[in-house]
Amino acid sequence: MIAAACGDNAAPAAAATAGSRLALYGYTFDDGGEQVYPYEWFDSARHEPCTRQQWSDGATYCTPFATAVVYSDAGCSQEVARISPGAVAGYAYTTFATSGGALISRLRELGDPIAVGDFYYSSEAGSCTPHAISDGTTFRTITDRAHAATDFVRIRRLTDPSNDRFVALRDRGDDGMIVTIGFHDAKLGLDCSPAGFANADRASCTPLDPAPASYFNDATCETPTVSAAFAANSAIESVAGACPRYFAITERQTTVLYDGTPDHCVAATPGGTYYEAGPELDLGTVPRSAAVWLQAVLLSLYASAIAAAACYLAWHS
Repeated sequence: MIAAACGDNAAPAAAATAGSRLALYGYTFDDGGEQVYPYEWFDSARHEPCTRQQWSDGATYCTPFATAVVYSDAGCSQEVARISPGAVAGYAYTTFATSGGALISRLRELGDPIAVGDFYYSSEAGSCTPHAISDGTTFRTITDRAHAATDFVRIRRLTDPSNDRFVALRDRGDDGMIVTIGFHDAKLGLDCSPAGFANADRASCTPLDPAPASYFNDATCETPTVSAAFAANSAIESVAGACPRYFAITERQTTVLYDGTPDHCVAATPGGTYYEAGPELDLGTVPRSAAVWLQAVLLSLYASAIAAAACYLAWHS
C-alpha cells in the first residue's frame, strides 16, 4: 500500500537509492516486481549485513549483528559471547550507560567456539547471576579486535521539507543511500508508518518504534508503564484487547506497579525504573490506494491481513 497525496497528507516517493557502501536488500517476484526492505542493508566495504543502531555518541550507524557479553565463571571475570539458537552474530557489543539507556560504544570481533557450562550475567549492582543454557545456545570467545562508530556508515533520519501534518520520512546514509520508511507526524511529534491492512482505504499512522508496555501503574491494569531501557522510544504500545493502543511516555517515574489484565490485576515489585504513560495518542490517518506496481506485494500481505481482520474491523467501525 502507498499513501495518496490528499489534504494535509504528503506521499513519500517510492524510489530507493543504494549508496557507495550500503547496498539495498529486498525481494523480487516471479512477475518481475520488486520490494525494497527498508530496515537492513549490506555494507559492501565490510562484506556484512547491518541494521540501524544508535550508539553512545547519540548518532545512528549501520551496525552488524552483535550479541551481549556474558561470563563463564561465577566471578563474572571471564567474558564469552552467548549466541541464541538460530541467531547469527560476528561481534560482541560493549555498552555505555546514557540517559536513554545502555547504548553501544564499540564492537569486538568474536573468536573460536568455546564449551561453557552454566553462564552468568553481571548487573550494575555488582551481582553475578547464573543461568542455565538453553538447547541450541552456543558460545564463542571474544577477541581484542575492536571497532568504533567511525568504522560504520552513519544513518540520518530526515524529513522532506513540508508544512503538512504527515511528512515523508527517509533514512539517508552518509554514503548516499536513501530509503523511504514512512512519515513524520508533525502534530504528535513522532515517526510513524501506515498500519498494514491490505484492503483499507485509510490507515492509522502508528509509531515506528513503540516500546512494549511493561507493567501498569493503576489497580485496574489499564494505564501502562515502560521500563527505563525503552524511555527514549516514541511511545508505549499496549496490546491488551483487540487492537494495539499507543500512549505518550512521560518523565514521571513510578514505583507503584501492577501486573495482569483488568480482570486479574495484582501488585508487582519487579525492580528497576519505570515511567508512567501519558495520554493515549490520537493517531492520525492517511488515505491510500493500491498501486499496480505493488500488486505482488499486496498478495504477499494477504495472510497477515486475515490475521489482523478483527483489529481492523474494530478500528474501521
